[in-house]
Amino acid sequence: MIRRFFILVLATYLVPLTASADVGHSAVILQYHHVSETTPPSTSVTPAEFEQHLDWLAENDFEVLPLPTIVSKLRQQQSFSSDKVVAITFDDANVSVCEQAWPILKKRKLPFTLFISTEMIERQYSSQCSWQDLKEMTDSGLMVPANHSHQHSHMIVTAEHGYSYEQWRAEAIKEITTAQNLLEAQLGWSSQLFAYPYGEYNTALAAIVTELGYTGFNQSTGAAGYLSDFAALPRIPVSSQYAALNTLSVKLLSLPFPGDFLPEHPNPIILDSAANPLKVRVKSHAGFEHVLKRTSCFNSSGAPISTTLTANELLISAEQPLKRGRHKYTCTAPSGKDGRWYWGSFQWLISDNGTAVIEPAVH
Repeated sequence: MIRRFFILVLATYLVPLTASADVGHSAVILQYHHVSETTPPSTSVTPAEFEQHLDWLAENDFEVLPLPTIVSKLRQQQSFSSDKVVAITFDDANVSVCEQAWPILKKRKLPFTLFISTEMIERQYSSQCSWQDLKEMTDSGLMVPANHSHQHSHMIVTAEHGYSYEQWRAEAIKEITTAQNLLEAQLGWSSQLFAYPYGEYNTALAAIVTELGYTGFNQSTGAAGYLSDFAALPRIPVSSQYAALNTLSVKLLSLPFPGDFLPEHPNPIILDSAANPLKVRVKSHAGFEHVLKRTSCFNSSGAPISTTLTANELLISAEQPLKRGRHKYTCTAPSGKDGRWYWGSFQWLISDNGTAVIEPAVH
């Protein structure tokens, strides 16, 4: 019922705003994990659903571009030839990508990016593609290999290790560089693209990703544009109920939310601390202050959450403390372009008591 309410709001909120300046200057990035009928539904789409998504993209005149091309154009503020641009990505080299998704993409000659955690490949887990499989896809020119860390660990929590900030920083750099070195050695090359494991990141980890020369990707739904944070570009997770085209199509047509999501506490949040529930300020970009007046925000389950509007900021927060795990605030507003919504979200982690918050010490 809650999710139906969320979609009903999007479908019926027809009062137009100023026409979007982002059409032709933004792209959406899809994030898949498994393409299988036998893997966990929470991270899976069936092969039939995957083909339906690709059919829909073709029928609706979407241009599927390699992710590095999209990143390059956005960084240089170059326009796209189409106002409907999408990239296809997968997290983890799950065997279903090689056995199910790859034949479909190869037949259609569609480019895609695979974010690879290398330790599982090195250990030859049966659930993962082999290096030989990955090399074949890379050599085709359709697959872009990309970095998803070595061990696929929770990179922003360290209580179990008792790390200092300096120790944590060294370990984070090792996680990224170990994976990159293996990708380059086994596949001949790798892109400078990095997807945060579980979508979890904070300012300290994002700074490392930027320092090492990568573009970072999270799991916060929305479109990427010129003013997006290139240390944490959004991707649209596609699985389970979120694979349904009646809702996915709305997200595919989304435009970058014209504002920045600014949390009032560093990630992760301690479960029983005063920072739970997290408060996030949404600060509009110049010239888009009016968008905040039409903005609605929702929690991870799709239920509306309270907002407080000031001149150029929107304060959003759940009314009650949230449970342990990953959470997301999502905000949308009509763009004035038929069927297209400004869409942005912010994801964070609520962790157990005693888990260290990794941020540089103040000197």
